[in-house]
Amino acid sequence: MLPMLSRFEPCGLAQMFAMRYGSIPLVTPMGGLADTVIDMSQESPHETGACGFHLAGPAPSALVEEVDRAIGVFCQPD
Repeated sequence: MLPMLSRFEPCGLAQMFAMRYGSIPLVTPMGGLADTVIDMSQESPHETGACGFHLAGPAPSALVEEVDRAIGVFCQPD
């Protein structure tokens, strides 16, 4: 996983590199990060083309919540 807790991100390439090489980006949904990383929703991740996780904000507690959610998704291969 690649955590990107940015307060301002006009574009960003790190999340694209992460996705290219098989790492899951955990990003704050703003700017280019929101445009390039589609959140892994619980409803239909395959239909939306989800490729990462959106954090609630650039706080440590939000990062911990999303890491837990990402591990939970990883443990459900369906």
